[in-house]
Amino acid sequence: MEVRKKSKIQIVLEVGVRVLLVTAVFTLLAFAIGLFCGIGAGVVYGMLRHVHPDMTMAYKFVAAPFGAIALVVTFSIMLVYEIRRARLTSRTS
Repeated sequence: MEVRKKSKIQIVLEVGVRVLLVTAVFTLLAFAIGLFCGIGAGVVYGMLRHVHPDMTMAYKFVAAPFGAIALVVTFSIMLVYEIRRARLTSRTS
């Protein structure tokens, strides 16, 4: 059985799709974890100060920065990883 060699365009598209999908998943996961922690911190702060917590602070100061940092870090790591992987597989084929 013959194995067809992938074109460079196909390799670039596969790498791009994998990088974007994994980046989106990890960004959303980090945003959700950050939001959970921010809401928990807001509730604890409200209980300690006997005030109603402002839940928008959880979005502004915890979840959004967590998501932004996760986006940059995941995109960078996945891009380097996928480029190395594509180079390695192209050499062995």
